[in-house]
Amino acid sequence: MLLQNRQFCVDFDNNRSKWHKQKNGLPQGSVLVPMLFNIFTSDWPPTATCKFVHADDVCLAAQSTDRTSIETTLTEDLSKVAEYCKVWRLKPNPTKTVVGYFHSANKVT
Repeated sequence: MLLQNRQFCVDFDNNRSKWHKQKNGLPQGSVLVPMLFNIFTSDWPPTATCKFVHADDVCLAAQSTDRTSIETTLTEDLSKVAEYCKVWRLKPNPTKTVVGYFHSANKVT
């Protein structure tokens, strides 16, 4: 919830639109979105995984020879991130959340 109880209108070529109530969050495509996202994520809690942040995307990466330890590490770190998001009222989009597992073995593990 970044904005609350806000209204906006658009001025263009000496014309003004009607006032509209701003819903929570920021409009999609706004230049403020990646900037504010970077501010919010700059103080994420420490994690065992590597964090890669670009615009409004985040990647948590772990490396190990043991798949179970990777799953445990990622689960613990995702719990930390989820708690951080809850505190700061950030809402990750579950439809855009992806998990990938890469390995160098040529057989199913």
